[in-house]
Amino acid sequence: MTAQPMTAQPTKDESDLAIGGVTRASCGDCVDREQGGTEEPLRRRLIIVTALAVPVLVLSMVPLLQFTYWQWISLALTGPAVVWGAWPLHHAAWTDLRHGVCTRDTLASVGTLAALGGSVVALLFGSAGVSGMTYPFRLVGERTDAGRALYLGVAAALTAFGLAGRYLEARSQGRGGVAAARMADRVAGVLLPVVIALAVATLGFWWGTGAGVATAFGAAVAVLIIGCPCALGLATPAALLKGTGRGAQLGVLIKGFEVLESAKSIDIVVLDKTGMLTTGRMVVHRVVEARAVTSGVGAGGLGAGRLGAGGVG
Repeated sequence: MTAQPMTAQPTKDESDLAIGGVTRASCGDCVDREQGGTEEPLRRRLIIVTALAVPVLVLSMVPLLQFTYWQWISLALTGPAVVWGAWPLHHAAWTDLRHGVCTRDTLASVGTLAALGGSVVALLFGSAGVSGMTYPFRLVGERTDAGRALYLGVAAALTAFGLAGRYLEARSQGRGGVAAARMADRVAGVLLPVVIALAVATLGFWWGTGAGVATAFGAAVAVLIIGCPCALGLATPAALLKGTGRGAQLGVLIKGFEVLESAKSIDIVVLDKTGMLTTGRMVVHRVVEARAVTSGVGAGGLGAGRLGAGGVG
């Protein structure tokens, strides 16, 4: 009698549950990145946020269009864009923080909320909310502008850029969006602690030099806004899409974006010669005539041909 070992095969639901748990633990925002839904819901959210952000940007940059209490209208438009429009970013950032992970969603969420919060403080406790206030467009700010500094246009624009990056990822096929997210998140994971440390140091420096709380807070918010990795959210998936498209034009078919990510560790390349190193067609390039060939027929049949001294060269 022989005993047969028993093996338990997990069901499909159990396998999916295990894979989902590992994915959530190792890549906190890869799962939550789908929180905004599929491509079409992200597209609708992006269109709505863009429609809210454009008027705010125009009012913030064109003083001639700044009517009475325009700043409060801008706040009414920016609030839904940052709170509702950037909700996928905030949700993913909260999930990342619970897992102890810093990604570009964390930076985007911190940047948009800091810009909105700084503007609300300036409107409620500064001079930015008074009637008839105009905000001229300057390339270089002044220290006296701290109590009336508004970042509403920046908050709305950051939200639109963040959603645009999400939308580009959703358009990626297969696991391409996850690969693009990992490439950007590795950079953001290092950038976030540096940005927060610089913001705290900026706050302490300006406050310690006697510039006042409003000026110090405004400078710290500016550091957080500048550190928002909007370029990572847009440039990474866009570059990967362009790279795979160019490769297809040259006859190089790339299975997915994760292939490009892992290509840096390739040390051996194996090619099938037919159709890869050759054209797959037999072609005669040269014919050499044998000048002296003698043949003999043995008992077993046709003998082997023997080349003379002037055989094939």
